[in-house]
Amino acid sequence: MSPFEAFLSQLAIVLEFKNLKPDSQGACQILMKKEQVSLLFEYDSIVVPHTVLLSSPLCQINEGNQNILAQILKKNKNTEATFSLKEADHHIYLHRRLSCTISKEHLKSALDSFLHLIKNFQKDLLSQPAVSKKEEVFGTHFKV
Repeated sequence: MSPFEAFLSQLAIVLEFKNLKPDSQGACQILMKKEQVSLLFEYDSIVVPHTVLLSSPLCQINEGNQNILAQILKKNKNTEATFSLKEADHHIYLHRRLSCTISKEHLKSALDSFLHLIKNFQKDLLSQPAVSKKEEVFGTHFKV
């Protein structure tokens, strides 16, 4: 079993799934129905080896309003998550790295914290006229 498959086994237990497996691109996307949030888990063997990058789209910025990204960065008091802007489609994403060997308890806590951050940032961001919520589908996903 690969480190990522072991991680996904732990994640399946936390989310009360029978199992989770990587898709054909080596990632796993989950749609959290209650929170209406898409989560993408990707194994990293290059940039930060033996970690999993957790990503989620926060919102889409209307073209010409990228200055809102500066506002987001000013509000970010969190040291565990980072933002990115996909310029091609003006999406802002939230990311967090997780250890492949994270315990179930810490994984649940990290997920809860990440979902809370998403909710708070979306609440702030979606109050801006230059921002809209638009889900981007990463690929194959499971629904929770």
